Amino acid sequence: IESNKINFVSNLSLNGLGNLKILNLENNNLKILDHLLKNVENIEEIDVSKNRIKLLREEFLNLQKLKIIKLSQNFIENIEFNTFSKSNSKLEILELYNNKLDRVKSFYFSNLTSLKMLNLSNNKISSIEYESFYRLYSLEYLDLNNNCLFEINFSLFIDLQNLYYLNLNKNLLKKFDLDKIFNPEQNKLKYLFLSDNRLEKFELTYNQLPNITSLDLSRNSLLKILNIKSKRLISLNLSYNHQLETIFYSSDFIKNLEILVVKNIFNKLFHSVNLTFFEKLKILDISENV
Repeated sequence: IESNKINFVSNLSLNGLGNLKILNLENNNLKILDHLLKNVENIEEIDVSKNRIKLLREEFLNLQKLKIIKLSQNFIENIEFNTFSKSNSKLEILELYNNKLDRVKSFYFSNLTSLKMLNLSNNKISSIEYESFYRLYSLEYLDLNNNCLFEINFSLFIDLQNLYYLNLNKNLLKKFDLDKIFNPEQNKLKYLFLSDNRLEKFELTYNQLPNITSLDLSRNSLLKILNIKSKRLISLNLSYNHQLETIFYSSDFIKNLEILVVKNIFNKLFHSVNLTFFEKLKILDISENV
């Protein structure tokens, strides 16, 4: 029943559909879900994206088999504390991108211990409280792209032991201290995107992100010194950092890098980097330089 003009669904509408697995209400005019899902205890996937929902309460209570919730492109401004309960512990994918959220409060998602993918991109989030990602031990993919974050709180990602993808592009970050944000002993992060922020300094040492393979620092305000020491990094984007003149790097970084993108930095970087030492380099983009 997707792509209709439905603006109301009674709590009796799904009576008798106890074996329903997938419910698609995408692209309608729903403002609330209320008790619509009360009698579909076997539901596994719900899509209510592209509606007019503003508030989440206890719509998903007692849905113990639920694995996927799609709530993107609504008008959600607030998530109440009991929205996601212990009964939702099997949830694996939660999409909340393109909404109106301005903050993430502590313990919002703490019952979602099986969650693997959380997309909060394209909201208005300016604050993420300390324990917002508490107990999200299974989370692998976190997208916070295009929000209004000024800082990342100390140990915010400490419970994200299986996180391998983190997107923080298009925020307002001025610093990103790896030692304070991650626990290196548990860190599995491979992909880190920090493009389009306001970073002036970034330092990567061997112990901070031991598994990192792809790093995007483009479109920041990075200054003259950038420390990069990594054994596994294969892709690096430094483009549009007009103040960046010097890069300090390890021999391991030189040997393993396969992709280097340094567009529009006015060629200053090449006074300190000898590209002949990059033995595995496959892609080099130095376009838009002067």
